[in-house]
Amino acid sequence: MRRRGVELDLVLALLLCLPFIFLFTRLPPPELVPECLSRVVVAHWAHFVHVCDSYTMTQAMVELPRYFLEPNWWRGRPVYIVGGEAIATVLRPAALLIRSFLIDGRIGGDVAADLFVARFPQYFALMIVNFAVLGATISLAMRLIDPCEQVLAAALGTAIATCDLVHGLFWTQHSNFLNVIVPLGCITYFVAGCRARQMTQASIAAFGLAAGVGTLAYAYIIIWLPMFVFGALYRDLRMAAAPVDIIRGLIQILIPLASAGCGCVLAWWAINNLFLQGAISYEADVMRQFVWLADAWHDGRLGAALAEHWNGYPGQVWSWLGWPAPVSLAAIALLAWLGRRDWPPGQMLTDPILLAVAVTIVTMLFFNFLQGYYQPRLVNGLTLALFVALARTAQKAKRARLGAAILIAITGAQIVDAFLEPAISLT
Repeated sequence: MRRRGVELDLVLALLLCLPFIFLFTRLPPPELVPECLSRVVVAHWAHFVHVCDSYTMTQAMVELPRYFLEPNWWRGRPVYIVGGEAIATVLRPAALLIRSFLIDGRIGGDVAADLFVARFPQYFALMIVNFAVLGATISLAMRLIDPCEQVLAAALGTAIATCDLVHGLFWTQHSNFLNVIVPLGCITYFVAGCRARQMTQASIAAFGLAAGVGTLAYAYIIIWLPMFVFGALYRDLRMAAAPVDIIRGLIQILIPLASAGCGCVLAWWAINNLFLQGAISYEADVMRQFVWLADAWHDGRLGAALAEHWNGYPGQVWSWLGWPAPVSLAAIALLAWLGRRDWPPGQMLTDPILLAVAVTIVTMLFFNFLQGYYQPRLVNGLTLALFVALARTAQKAKRARLGAAILIAITGAQIVDAFLEPAISLT
């Protein structure tokens, strides 16, 4: 077991080197969003995109007292801002050393170079956050695969490390990159919820707290909490538990999960409203995310507003998933058909991980639709859930080598595609 842990750590370290490929791949055209996307060129050979939001994010990190005392866009993400500045403070000597060797006098493009160089410790810290998030995402994915199938687990990791979200968002110093961990967290929480009856109240609270803290870094993570509950309900229904037992078990889960998960978010909301006199949701207050439903209800046109938002939404989602989605679905169908004798279709439909993938897809799409703000990065992560389904199907159908080969082929195609086309998640 110890040896396997060391091997997985080595594989993970190698996989975290893959995003360096995307320093040389296709960037979105300058005219795409000229007021927000800038090019950063390092030493005339490496390049990445700078998002305009990163100016205000790093400013909030540098001026933490103002972040807490003055209204700003990032008040709802204190864990990301404060945590990023904490990392910047600890790693400042390393950041300054890297800046002197690689950055000073070598920055080009249309970014505000002087500001970028001056705040490089903060930018460096946010890149460390991205490495940590990607590492956690890959680790969660690999742990869903049978320990005996290390090649399959590694292949799944490579597909995730080279996905469109990594191509488009990894080298942007922005909390948007946390979209990559949302689907894997959903699947993990669903599977954990299936074991909720064997957990202590403290363990359930820990899952809730992790989701709550994550929500204060990126609000999308809030959907991990219902995924845990869905997993617990699935387990009870699968075991044919009595309705009374299901309700009792649900209450026992919800108390620690909601108290810890929603408690920290509500506490931050209360602190802002009672003491800091500031709203914590720029997205709701200004962009009317989710609030558009209440607005439409107030105006007496809820049905019309729902129809307007639904019009074209499915087609947009499908286009934002790119070619990996249909390829993954075709591969899942092929592996299921080849392994139908070893793994009958009935077992496939009740597999907890595959069911977690299906529920994750529905939950993410439902959340995004109600959000009312539709961008490729918010749904492109569904392809990662499909990669997990592909690997799980290969494992259960006893076609692990074929599944690994398909995932490696997808990896290679994703890398080639990154040199030919800009990332969907950044368009």
